[in-house]
Amino acid sequence: MFCKYCGTQIPDNSAVCSSCGKQLNAPPPAQPAAAPPPRTFSTPAGSGVQAANSVPVSKIIRISMIAVLLVFFLPFMTVSCSKTETSALTETYSGIELATTIGSGDDELVKESNKSAKPNYIVLASLVCGIAAAALVFIKNDYKKAAVLSAAGAAALVIARITFRAYYDLNGEYKELIDVEMRFGMILAIVLFLMNAVLCLSETASAKAPPVAPGHGSFSPPTS
Repeated sequence: MFCKYCGTQIPDNSAVCSSCGKQLNAPPPAQPAAAPPPRTFSTPAGSGVQAANSVPVSKIIRISMIAVLLVFFLPFMTVSCSKTETSALTETYSGIELATTIGSGDDELVKESNKSAKPNYIVLASLVCGIAAAALVFIKNDYKKAAVLSAAGAAALVIARITFRAYYDLNGEYKELIDVEMRFGMILAIVLFLMNAVLCLSETASAKAPPVAPGHGSFSPPTS
């Protein structure tokens, strides 16, 4: 046989060339091990990662902001005055009517009391909070301040209900003849205000959270 490096004839099955000294049966150099493929983790459908076809919270907030303002046109309070055992005067007031005295010209209770109608400034303050919160959301996307105003709107309506008799001086000598009842419109407005406050706080918190890595929740560990 001949050396594959220097070409010198050497005995068969020689492991080392006697001329150049190189090993003839040396094992081939080891190839570097291939890096394992990166592992991935995909979040299942319905988990914390928002689905692509779900309704954004910001859109729900905007719809709810409009809804709470429309609710002010629904009945808020009903006042009944028993003139006799068989007859009574009953008037139902919407949130707009309480806040602005719109329609007070046809109010039989006001005519009987010989007093002029006066707006309920506490209900008016709640309405203003709702308008201001909606403006902050639609114009500035300021959900933090909108949450505060929504909570204030709910609190104002609760105070308006508690102080309704005292506000309109219905605790006099005819107190037992006058019945005051809160209607579904005021209850719905309070619920919507509180829901808006919670949703706005949630949107504020999610805006501060770090963004989710692309790839639908995939996680690839760094290679060493």
